[in-house]
Amino acid sequence: MTTTSRSGRQLWLPWLILVVSLTLITYSVDSFIRLPQQLGVSQQCRMSRMWPAYIDHTSNLEPFSPSGLWRKYRLYLYRERHFEPMDLPTGSPALFVPGNSGSYGQVRSVASSASRQFYKENGSGARRDEWKDAPPGVAHTDWYTIDFNEDFSAFSGTTLIEQATFINEVVSYLSDRYASAATHSYAAGERNTTVPILAHSMGGIAARLTAHLPNYPVGNIDTIVTLSTPHAFPPVPFDSSVEYVYSLINTPLDASRVTSRSARNVPPLLVSIAGGLLDTQLPSDPSSLSLARIGEAIAPSRISTYTGSLPSLWSSVDHVAVMWCDQLREKIARGFLLDMMAFGRVSDERNAGGVSGRSSVLRRRRELWRRALSLFDVSDAGNGEIGPLELTPSPDWLLEEDRETFVVENESPSFQRPTSGPDSALSVDQQNTVFRIPARMGDSDDGLHAFELITNLCVGWNPSSGMGAPLPQPVELVVQLCTSNPDSSDPVSGQRTSCRLVMPWQWELIPPSFLPRTDILMQESSQHIDTHLPENRPFPSADEIYHVPGYAFQRLRLDADLLQRQRIDWIRVERKTDSGVFVHQRGLKSFVRGGWMRQAAGRLKKHGSSLLLTQDQDSDIQHHYQDAGFATTSAIPIASEWLLKGFSSSLLARRIELVPSQCLVENLALYTLQSNDESLHSTDASFSPFMRVSDRATGDSRWYPQLASPELVRRIRARTYKGEPITFPLSLHGNAPFMPPARDSLNEIRVQLWTDQALLRPVPGKSLPCRSSVDSIRLSVDWKASAGLVLLRYRFLLAAWPLGLLSVCIGLSWLTWTQKPELPFPSPLTSITQPVFRTPFIGNRVDPLLGLLACTAIALILLDGMRLWLYRCMSSAEARGPTSSLIGMVLGLHNHASSAGLIPCFLLVSYATLLVIVAIIQWSFSLIAAIVTRFGLAHKLDWVGAATASSDPLKWNRRSMAGLAILLLSVVLLVPHQFVFLIMFLLQLLNTLRALLELQSNRGPPQSQESRFHQHLSILMMLVLLLPQKASFLVTWVRNLASVGIKTPNTMAAWMDHNLLDVAPIVVLVWLMAGGRMLEPARSKMEAKAIVFGFSIVGWYALVWGIRYTYRTYDAFNALCLVLAVCHWRSRRAGSRSHYSQGHAACNVAKHSDETSGMLHAHGKDEGVNLGDAPAEEFELRSGLASARLPIHHLALPSSVDPQSGGASIAEGNASTCAVVESSAQTNLGGDKLDELIADYLDVLDRYQRARNATSALFSSGYLKLTRAKIELGASRLSSNSYDSRLLAEVRATISNESSSQSSCGGLPAQASEISHISVARVQPDYSHLENDDYVLIQDMDESKVEKADSTIAGLRRRAAVGVTLSETDVVEGSGPHKHSPRGSLNDSVLRPVRVSAADAEGRGDAIKMSAVQPEKGHSKNSKYDVISTNQGDDQLGRMEQTKKVAAKPDALLQFGGLPSTALRGAQVDLRKALNQLLGAESHVHDDGVLQLALRLEVLTSAISTLKATAANQSECEKR
Repeated sequence: MTTTSRSGRQLWLPWLILVVSLTLITYSVDSFIRLPQQLGVSQQCRMSRMWPAYIDHTSNLEPFSPSGLWRKYRLYLYRERHFEPMDLPTGSPALFVPGNSGSYGQVRSVASSASRQFYKENGSGARRDEWKDAPPGVAHTDWYTIDFNEDFSAFSGTTLIEQATFINEVVSYLSDRYASAATHSYAAGERNTTVPILAHSMGGIAARLTAHLPNYPVGNIDTIVTLSTPHAFPPVPFDSSVEYVYSLINTPLDASRVTSRSARNVPPLLVSIAGGLLDTQLPSDPSSLSLARIGEAIAPSRISTYTGSLPSLWSSVDHVAVMWCDQLREKIARGFLLDMMAFGRVSDERNAGGVSGRSSVLRRRRELWRRALSLFDVSDAGNGEIGPLELTPSPDWLLEEDRETFVVENESPSFQRPTSGPDSALSVDQQNTVFRIPARMGDSDDGLHAFELITNLCVGWNPSSGMGAPLPQPVELVVQLCTSNPDSSDPVSGQRTSCRLVMPWQWELIPPSFLPRTDILMQESSQHIDTHLPENRPFPSADEIYHVPGYAFQRLRLDADLLQRQRIDWIRVERKTDSGVFVHQRGLKSFVRGGWMRQAAGRLKKHGSSLLLTQDQDSDIQHHYQDAGFATTSAIPIASEWLLKGFSSSLLARRIELVPSQCLVENLALYTLQSNDESLHSTDASFSPFMRVSDRATGDSRWYPQLASPELVRRIRARTYKGEPITFPLSLHGNAPFMPPARDSLNEIRVQLWTDQALLRPVPGKSLPCRSSVDSIRLSVDWKASAGLVLLRYRFLLAAWPLGLLSVCIGLSWLTWTQKPELPFPSPLTSITQPVFRTPFIGNRVDPLLGLLACTAIALILLDGMRLWLYRCMSSAEARGPTSSLIGMVLGLHNHASSAGLIPCFLLVSYATLLVIVAIIQWSFSLIAAIVTRFGLAHKLDWVGAATASSDPLKWNRRSMAGLAILLLSVVLLVPHQFVFLIMFLLQLLNTLRALLELQSNRGPPQSQESRFHQHLSILMMLVLLLPQKASFLVTWVRNLASVGIKTPNTMAAWMDHNLLDVAPIVVLVWLMAGGRMLEPARSKMEAKAIVFGFSIVGWYALVWGIRYTYRTYDAFNALCLVLAVCHWRSRRAGSRSHYSQGHAACNVAKHSDETSGMLHAHGKDEGVNLGDAPAEEFELRSGLASARLPIHHLALPSSVDPQSGGASIAEGNASTCAVVESSAQTNLGGDKLDELIADYLDVLDRYQRARNATSALFSSGYLKLTRAKIELGASRLSSNSYDSRLLAEVRATISNESSSQSSCGGLPAQASEISHISVARVQPDYSHLENDDYVLIQDMDESKVEKADSTIAGLRRRAAVGVTLSETDVVEGSGPHKHSPRGSLNDSVLRPVRVSAADAEGRGDAIKMSAVQPEKGHSKNSKYDVISTNQGDDQLGRMEQTKKVAAKPDALLQFGGLPSTALRGAQVDLRKALNQLLGAESHVHDDGVLQLALRLEVLTSAISTLKATAANQSECEKR
């Protein structure tokens, strides 16, 4: 990738993307908010009532809690007042586990229902009649509940492990308290007591995790019922420890456990109930056990469904209401009661028989829970009786054992019936009907026929219906399954008939679909509708109690498989009464409708994204299935069915458009239905057509009763109906993102339509086809509602993809800056709006931003296609399970077309989000900096003494290193790494603000200041996008800190959040940046590639795995910080040797003022030298100088001599030793002269190193004594921002220029020939102009209080950092920093030394003077000495003569204290010597000052480069 031309950029493109993205976001958010209305769903839960009381059992847990968690969590026993006889335990234990931020009090709804179903309402302890025969102390459940302090367990795997550990300890306590009774074979307490668990939300994950912990009580947990628990993957993928927990609980079971008969190998029965579409807090897709393929190897160990499929509820439920929904709590409470009643509480007895076969108690317990929840057919999430067909090991084995459904042996009674006579099983009359099994028509007929029976009569009370206490009801309809076998007593022609009774639990409760009564319909109008009538009430309704007999319908379905397996020859239906008792009380008519139907006989036709369903028009087959039974006037089946293969999707909402047939319309216009009609007419219309759509893979279903609504019937009878389709919304949970695809045998949508055959009678006088109640059913995509469903599933997109795009853009900018370090590093806003990207194959013909987004989208689409191909090639269960990494890549979809459509939209939205975030943060910093500067707070945030140049040494400050070590050590011992990350975020926030303030203050080279600020801001932007991942955990940690203190419980998760490597790289990088330094360019191509690779890794993880595994982006950023820190450290420690930074190092003298590395390269480059002509000498010299890149920190020359600021610099001057090399440059340029120059250069370099080391030692000694003096003075010393402005210079530097003709070195650049000789000498300042001592020697002045411009002479000035500009009238002499006048007039540039030629100096009669003063406090860090011209100083001296004389001369030591100590005076001596050594101010070092030696090195470098260039040119001429 290379830098594209800026002229080819479309600056309006980012804002166009922003507008388009805002449109998409607005569209999706509006759809998400209005999703319930668009999908026609509403929560219809009755409010539960209870009278709770809680008994604390926490103190009893101490012996069972070695982890110490009993101090953190609590255990309570629930008691329902007015029902429970006493507070002491009286039954079998059951445990409730709350979820994320859940309360222990949520158990009250289920526990209250259990008590009310078991006891009578008087508090005497009397049982209800159905529980009279229950064993004492077994059937009733004592509900215990755990108080987790409402921990946010969804954000922390550590919290989940602690909760699971405490659950095991509670179970051990309850098992000990409820010891098993003594028997003939076992002593009391010898066998384990089981503790079933009810868990909500993340509590289900903690309950499942218990089996994977060391303290798990084996066999004591055999039932786990979860409500709205995300079993497949974490709801908030911000913490790797949560992912670790999920990898443990979702590991496929061993094959040995499937065939084992041992009770210890039997897994717990796992029941999962999800809330459905209204659960927007956690999507319900991962709650499906069958879709997630959890426990599919042992089908009897799981039950999975949705609340919309539960009879008597039929409603979606939100995340919290699932705990108190009255219709649901009754089923759950009754399931626990029946479980304990039927199988007791001894673990060995409840898990006997293994997992398969008729002897398996696990299969029987699963069947009991299926009945308690009233699950039938597809509502059982594809398990049914056998599980997925792909996992069936042997059809024969399944047919004989595993397909039988029973709880107790012989629970369905069978009896013998005669074959002839009035009591014969084949006798038929008005109330008795026989349906024979249809014969096969031929080899092409597969015989997939099923029997359907619908009625509103009572079929008997069902004690396991799970709908509260059963209501007494008569048996008004009996169905028998009869088989004819040869009679052994009459072997010639005798037949014996045996019939088996269909039990009440085999009937499915379905929604009522009332047909409007014509007598009431004629009395009503569309403006006045009686909502109390059953046919006018909405469905579902929380006010209706559907399981009360006589209201809802009962359905019996006998599949072809069941009829074949049990060898049924005919089905006998006996009606015991003409009119049902409960039906008559409601003024309704009783009916019975039955008949045969072909399974999945409908036709399908696809039209783009729509699907058209029509009836099979084979009249021969319809005639074949005509039966002589009642309610059958033609060959019309009672139900029609379509199977839609591969149509399952959780992201697509659909519209159902149902077109009624003309035959149905005509019959609706003519039918008659009276209230309280007790007559028995099989051909009279009785119910309205209704439909159900269900997904077999998940068990989610949707009912649509009353297709012929009262409003439609009114329009038909008024002749205003014009054949418009009936429209319904549809959305089911099916194949979902980041979930395994449904198995082939389960990947289908089933559409079922029931019609009363009486509504399809031939119409007199019209020849109409009356084969079906509908002509067609069209399913089309509702794109608006689908947008809301997509937003619900991909909410964490904005936590990952913006970070990925930012990382890619910053990485491209970093690569370009590494290649051209002379350019400033771009800001994050510039990086994302003008990315440095060249589109492959197109180049600059397309905008780089558009090319980057397009290439990213194409790459992700191709990667997603490759992912799908690899996933389909996998065969192992683990590779295809919910823990597979392939499922979590990109969007996690299994439809490539959907991914190709969503990826570009997501990229646009992510980019717009990133643009808004970056712009807001970047502009906010500008606003904050303006506020800070306005209130004069900038100096408090200043990097006091920070070394910002690349030439500054990488010192190991002991105090800083100690603080860093303590911070890292605290991660191991005290605080989690998330807390330290937050500290680093705040520190980087401060670093960025400081960098901006430095940039705005115009101190130092603006290029380096700008690069530093943009680097700090770029790192901060990435930290901002990572902050939500860590901040969420801190909420949990702070709550735990307040409740149990900083002590960590003794669990396996004790050190999960204290891993030092999780935060150490970030701490080191931010610590390095906190010193005020700019991160250095790469030293070599390898390091440059490593940095770019680091940014690419962050982008890869964010874009490819970021939505599903968001926490991986933090790990990738951690690696990036390590790479940046290492490369910066290597550059600071060893210097740069590559072309990436040599040019920048040689040209920027302000940053590399004394570095000799790269000097020859710079001059050779300036003179156009071909360095390849003398590679040997070049390499030898450069190798010798490479180690000379010695950072000097406090020896760096002032920024005022920066050539970029227009002043004289060392690089532009001529040294006093020009005469030494002048003759050499003008004579023969042979190899001998080059050797002499190199030898001279090395000699000067050696002297320079010795002088600099001596100066450094003196400075170190002086600053050490100065620090000691500060400690001695303590509070009596002056503050660090004041100084005595009356101090005059004690050092004077004279620059003697020579004419260009006299001093010109042959071949030297013009700039080099103008360098003057610098001589420095100490002078005694004259303070005689001070007349009195009225002025205060020490005064700390505020900028806002300064009123006069001349106060710089008479008063004390505030200390300012190097680079503050002054107005022309305010410049004073002195060594301290300067500040602008109170008027605020600023010069255009920093105060610079004046460079004048020798001729000008002679004309004026005096030399150019440069003055400096004693180094003051703080100079050890700033490493700058301001140099000013004495031309202005003369004016100032004249002004000072007008002032009054002082009695005492000013002394620099007095600014530190009134009585200078010995240490302070010693510091003054050492610092004065260091300054003399630096400037060559003493006679013995006149020619060996660091400044003079540096000038000589520069001139020698120029001479060597010129000599080599001349030699190269001569060689070229000789060759020619």
